[in-house]
Amino acid sequence: MESTSTTSSSGSSTIDLESQSQIKMEVDSLSEVHNRVMTLSQKVTWDCGIIDTKHHPMNMPLWKKLFITIINCSMAMITMMSISLMTPAITTICAEFGVSLEVGALTYGMYVLGWAIAPMILSPLSDIWGRRYFYVFSWILFIITFVACALAPNMACLLVFRFLAGLAGSPAIALNAGTLTDIWEGESRGRAIGIVVIVSYLGPVLAPIIGGYIVQYLSWKWTLWLTPIIAGAVLLPVIWCPETHAPTILEKQVKKERKRSKNMHLHAEGARTINFSVIRKAVAKPFQLLFTEPIIMGVSMYIAVLSGILYLYFGAYPYVFRRIYKLSIGDSSLAFLGLVIGCLAAVPAVLIMAKQYRKLKATGSGAPEDSLRWAIWAALLLPVGPFILGWTSKKDISYFVPACGGIVFGFSSLILIVAFYTYLSEAYDTAHAGSVFAGILFVRSIVTAGFPVAMPKMYDNLGVNWASSTLGFILIAIAWVPAGLFRYGERYRRRSPFAA
Repeated sequence: MESTSTTSSSGSSTIDLESQSQIKMEVDSLSEVHNRVMTLSQKVTWDCGIIDTKHHPMNMPLWKKLFITIINCSMAMITMMSISLMTPAITTICAEFGVSLEVGALTYGMYVLGWAIAPMILSPLSDIWGRRYFYVFSWILFIITFVACALAPNMACLLVFRFLAGLAGSPAIALNAGTLTDIWEGESRGRAIGIVVIVSYLGPVLAPIIGGYIVQYLSWKWTLWLTPIIAGAVLLPVIWCPETHAPTILEKQVKKERKRSKNMHLHAEGARTINFSVIRKAVAKPFQLLFTEPIIMGVSMYIAVLSGILYLYFGAYPYVFRRIYKLSIGDSSLAFLGLVIGCLAAVPAVLIMAKQYRKLKATGSGAPEDSLRWAIWAALLLPVGPFILGWTSKKDISYFVPACGGIVFGFSSLILIVAFYTYLSEAYDTAHAGSVFAGILFVRSIVTAGFPVAMPKMYDNLGVNWASSTLGFILIAIAWVPAGLFRYGERYRRRSPFAA
């Protein structure tokens, strides 16, 4: 019995030793595989010490950041000016091509409609391949398509090329928020985005004044030739602008380091194989944000209506000041000075608004919703502009009075747009900035494309008084949006996986 027990115990010990030996071999094997993987694949980040952090876009010299910001402002302003530069020429174009004013108004709609498509694709793709090449190639196409517009032999060709021009020019608007987010941080980022928004708003407001005198003293064709001339002057600086997308820069620097060190196992953090699945997810992101985030959809719809009314003004002002007051093409375009004065008057208000928000953030009590405080009052003031235009546009009242309605509208609308853009840039993670603003541009373009087309029939059927009042009533109906976001925005942000 003892012998049997001893034998059994000895056999059990042998089995245990063999099991332990096998387990040890497996652990050693796994460790070896792990070490080999770690050796073969060395992840490189900005902080690991392999890549010099001077290459990070946030660490660019100040002069380079300012250069990029100025070029972005220039591109945005040229693209936005091109909406309304031909406003004073619409009646002349319609007469020359033998079409109605409604068809002529499509020159606005087709251009704006071009903005709806490209940003939803290019903005997320710029988060994969970087911004620079999209800027350069689209700007070259923008110049070419506007030359084609100037040479268009009929209205059909003009409308097609206007759409293509809008398509090509859209990256100058859709990508600039992402670009400025790449290179600026904190207060500086807010200022930079605010400047681009102000410049973008001033562009289409100033353009009809320039276009009016071009039509009066030169030819309507020059309202189309002016854009490629100015855009061509900016082309070289656009080409000189460096890449600002940090992951793209990191990947390029890692490639250089691999070549220099002969270490083929280095790879950039976040580097991934670009395939159809990656592209599909990237392109779907703006739509996902737009249709799942109530804040983004609410802001998008408000800005769309606001922009639509502004674009409708491009047709309404010539209608009012040339038909009622019998002003010349050049003089009637001066009515847009009211909008310009309103915008310029809003700049100090925007600076004060930004300063107050920064103080709140510095104390630790500020939330993104605090950037909407001024927008609440601006939304209540905004409808006053269309009512002034509608009920003071009479022969026995000086044309200066209805033009003053533009001061109220320009002042209020600029405060609202800057406040909304600041709010979104603060409320959502910077990684989603391009997709957020692409969604806004998409909705704005789809909605606003129809406003200028509706203007001639609307003003003919309702008259100046009630047509303008209708715009005022629409603005009253949506005046609650800034207050609603101020009150409930934080609740929605807490539920969002994309919030900052």
